[in-house]
Amino acid sequence: MRRSVFALVALSLSAWLAPPATVGSQADDGMVVEGLRGQLPRAAVADAVGRKMNEFVACVGRRKSANDLLAGRVVVEFVVAVDGRPRIARIASSDLGDRASETCIADLAATLRFPAPSGGEASATQTFTFPLDPEVRPPVEWSAARAEAARAVAVRAASRCRLADGRVRVTAYVGTGGRVVTAGGSARDLVTDTKVGCVVDALARATFAEPGSYPAKVSFDVGVR
Repeated sequence: MRRSVFALVALSLSAWLAPPATVGSQADDGMVVEGLRGQLPRAAVADAVGRKMNEFVACVGRRKSANDLLAGRVVVEFVVAVDGRPRIARIASSDLGDRASETCIADLAATLRFPAPSGGEASATQTFTFPLDPEVRPPVEWSAARAEAARAVAVRAASRCRLADGRVRVTAYVGTGGRVVTAGGSARDLVTDTKVGCVVDALARATFAEPGSYPAKVSFDVGVR
């Protein structure tokens, strides 16, 4: 199922760059991304991301050789300091299912430069949609119940990873023999971010039920809350 990444990169920019979601009370007017004390124009977020869009695409494209079924939605959360540099750039949500791609996206997001927010630090989110190539058959979508045994492994890992009261959303592609092809995850809070890799690594070593003749994809939550 291997294929070239060029079809992925050749997609139009508009298909990849979703309008940024907003954080704060000004979500309805479409003019600013607001959070904390400051404001940042929506167009400034889109422009900063757009300048490095090919590099964001490449984060996933380079991993297609390991898993050409990679596709999904990744939401990056920013806290932009008064000098326009991201003080925080993290994966707030992802069902992509590849930790290497997600780490690449977060690391690249941390290098973006924005105009100085007005009024202090500002928060924003940017949604990236990475579609499956139309020539590739989608994986079989599993419910969390189909992966209960592997979920139990991840839950035990959460204890070893000192997940405490956090929660990690994990996604895995399951191939022949129930082996994990790739896996990824995201945390709903900044503190738990540091534990995502630990939980995903444990999930990658788990064995799922045999998916049949074609790989499956499954997502579920691991954590106390």
